[in-house]
Amino acid sequence: MKIYSYPTLSDVDNCPYIEGNEAQYLYFFAEDLDEKEWEYFLAQGFRKFGQYFFKPQCPSCNKCQPIRVLAKEFKASKSQRRVRNKNKNTQMTTHSLVFHQDIYDLYVSHSQAKFDTEKHPIPTKEEFIQSHFTKTTPAIMTKYKVNNHLVAAGFLDISDRGLSSVYFIYHPDYSHLSLGTFGALKEIELTQEMDKSFYYLGFFIEENKSMNYKSQFSPYEILGNGNWNEKK
Repeated sequence: MKIYSYPTLSDVDNCPYIEGNEAQYLYFFAEDLDEKEWEYFLAQGFRKFGQYFFKPQCPSCNKCQPIRVLAKEFKASKSQRRVRNKNKNTQMTTHSLVFHQDIYDLYVSHSQAKFDTEKHPIPTKEEFIQSHFTKTTPAIMTKYKVNNHLVAAGFLDISDRGLSSVYFIYHPDYSHLSLGTFGALKEIELTQEMDKSFYYLGFFIEENKSMNYKSQFSPYEILGNGNWNEKK
């Protein structure tokens, strides 16, 4: 592992998840982590984009809770099985982390549909590559196609004991397929196939509808007070 800066507290800023709250992060820059090193940091609640590793350290809030699915015990719910059935013609393949223009085009379409791009401008291609194609930990990419047309893609980091979902994007024209849910189901399957125990899903925030869906993948564990506690 190469560490370029030791853990530092960021300045306090507006929270991107809960309006009116303040946010602060413990962060550092590093690369060349192996699977065991990355598992150590994941187990401590860290996430990462490119060389930037971070976890919330907010002054007056602890609502961002690291969450991981117990992959070997996971069983799809009735609604999740329906999503699988809707995607009988959706094919997933895994790939090494290599940039292609169609992935960035998909990212732009996804961002335009999901976010207020006036408040949060879409990253440039160079920024996107730096965030998602800088291989600082072992990593792979998934692609989803319908009739040979790219409709979704996921970015996954590999640790000693699990897979970590970094980001998932899909084309808004295919939102009827519930590709976000389908992608998570396929990534849990991939975790099982690789004989890993955990599928890390980032942060669970009950008050944020774009973050609270993660508790639908059960059983799962939440990190609190330094311990992972199982929820069902």
